[in-house]
Amino acid sequence: MNQTLKGVTYVSVWVLLWGTAASIADFVLLERAAYETGSGGQAITFVSY
Repeated sequence: MNQTLKGVTYVSVWVLLWGTAASIADFVLLERAAYETGSGGQAITFVSY
């Protein structure tokens, strides 16, 4: 496997993990009614992750 493919794979895996973690955090906060869907709190959660 060449270096470019390794780099693309590495970054892709991190993006998937990061997106999954942000989605889980968002789901938990929505279920606990910490904020409403589409609110500023939801945007801050995704931006901060």
